[in-house]
Parts: sequence; C-alpha cells; structure tokens
Amino acid sequence: MKKIIFLLMAILIVVPVFSLEITRGKIKVVLDEAEGSFAVFDVSDRGRAISLLSDEDHSTTALYILVNDRIFHLGKNSSFRQSVEEGDDHISFIWTSSILKITQKFSFINSNNNATASGFKMEINIENLSETAANVGVRIMLDTYLSENSNAHFVLSSGDELTKERSYTSSFPQYWVSGTPGEGTALQVMLNQRGSTEPSQVVFANWKRLDSANWAYNSRTRNFNYLPYSVNDSAVSQWYETQSLASGDNRTISLLLGLYDSSGLSDQVATTTADIVSEAGPVSSGSPRTTEVNNVIIELRDDLAKVNFVLGEFDKVIMGDQDVSIEDIDSLESLVKELEERYQQYQDQ
Repeated sequence: MKKIIFLLMAILIVVPVFSLEITRGKIKVVLDEAEGSFAVFDVSDRGRAISLLSDEDHSTTALYILVNDRIFHLGKNSSFRQSVEEGDDHISFIWTSSILKITQKFSFINSNNNATASGFKMEINIENLSETAANVGVRIMLDTYLSENSNAHFVLSSGDELTKERSYTSSFPQYWVSGTPGEGTALQVMLNQRGSTEPSQVVFANWKRLDSANWAYNSRTRNFNYLPYSVNDSAVSQWYETQSLASGDNRTISLLLGLYDSSGLSDQVATTTADIVSEAGPVSSGSPRTTEVNNVIIELRDDLAKVNFVLGEFDKVIMGDQDVSIEDIDSLESLVKELEERYQQYQDQ
C-alpha cells in the first residue's frame, strides 16, 4: 500500500496541472484545475487584468453540493473525478461521481446597453446518474474584495450600502455590487434578472464565518470582522434550495455575473470572437505543432484524472463508504500498473 501511495504522489508531482482560460470582450475567465475553482478578470484595459474576485487563493470562491445530507466541496473532494471541456464559446468544469454528473459551464454575455461581452453566465447542471432519487442542494460562495477598503462592502440595486452582515430569503434586490458602481472596476451579480436562477438565500458576511458554516447559516447583525482570524474580509454566499432528482433527472442553476452596468446584465449571448488558451499555448489552432501539444495536454489531464480516481477509491475504502470485491481490487491493481508505466514514461522523457 505504501508503495502504491508513493507512486501516485510521484505521478502527481510529475504531471503538471494546467489552467484553462477564455477571453471575450472585457472579460477573461480562468479555470484553475489545481484548485477546481475559477477566477474572473476585467481586461477592458489591455495593459492589465483586474481580478473581480479575491485572487490570492482561487479556492476561496467555491461551489458546494449537498447530496442526501452530505456536503461536497467540488474540486476538493476525491469522490468526484474532475475534468475540463473546451468549446468554441465556453469552457467547463465537469465533476463525476457514482451518483451525480455536475457541469459548471462558463459562457459570455452582454450588459443591456452594450454589445461587447462584459460578463459571463455560469450554468451549473446536475444530473442524477444513480438508480435512485437523490436530494440535491447547491451553494456557491464568492470571495469578494473590491470594496474591502471602504466602509460599505456592497451596494444593492436599491442603492442600499452594506456595512454589516445581511441575509435575504425573499424580496431579493435585482443585483448586488462589489466595488463602487461607476468608479473603476466593480463586480455585479444579478439575483432575479431573466436568465438567472433566483436563490433561496443570499448572505453577505465575513468570509471565514461563511466558510466555517456547515450548510445553513444563521445571519446576525455584525460587521465583516471575525477576530482574531480576519478583518474586513467579506464574501457572499448564495444557496439554491434542495430538490429531489429522480434517476436520470437533472436541474440547472444559472448565474449572471460581470462588470457593473446601471442597466444590468443580460443573458443575451455575446457575439465577439473568443480566444481559448491554456498554459501550453492556444488550443483553438489547427496547426500540427499545436495539435501535438494539445494531445499531450489531453493525455496529462487523463492521467491526472486516473490518479485522482484511484486516490478517491482508496479514500472510500479507508472511510468504509463501500464494500470492496475481488473484482474491484483487480481493477485498481490494473489501473495502478498502467499509471506506473506512464510514470516511467514521464521519467524517461
């Protein structure tokens, strides 16, 4: 067992982890495959890119799934195999377990007054792969920072400025803004606009408090400090109520996010040409050299997915989540042997 674990860890070190990015108009979205999370940037000033969310650690912006009273932090849980998908006009994370397939898709949208892409639509599609019904809830936490040096950390569509924690379970504002509307870069998130799914709860609070919450969060009237852990560290958490999904059923949750515009963001698809690139270079070109590089990237991602799968299976065995048959052991031994051969190929290159 120790030898197998050492081998898997060695492969994780040898196999590089890539980020995937797509740019359109004023917005760039980056998928951080190491963290299983995303980052978004204002690139309207071509000389620099300004992050719309905290960029110190991408995983502080997170997607959580509640499945039958069990919580999964996607990108951080070995029960789900992670992969990415590239399209002409979108990029996606895909997480798959024995119960669910979850696709987090990013595509570009416009503001109501602008034909240039100034925001993006995040669609979270959840499909029940099991043979029985599953109760599934969704929570997304956005780690904001653009107003943390100001007295008001958030501004609502009503004009209300939030200097303290606040929670909504109904009568949601049309949108909320992180940053100063109309002054520099500001993030706008629509809550009840056509094309966005209205949440069941929205909480503006200290990031650490939200991160420490199990699932539900009981809001109180307090500032955005959490002494001694953090000062003026705010975030927004949005919940989408638990629903029962029958076998084969799916549900989709949509969010509209982007640069602040007084007219709001629209779910109209942006038409500006997109550039999709990875750390290894452009992935949309059809040149022989680029095709060769892309094939290598695909192989590396496939190997990494296999490593994560094996580690996940070991984790299930250790936690006692499933019974292990002789066939299961033979299958894992075969996969480990395949990975060992791939590891040797990496060493020889």
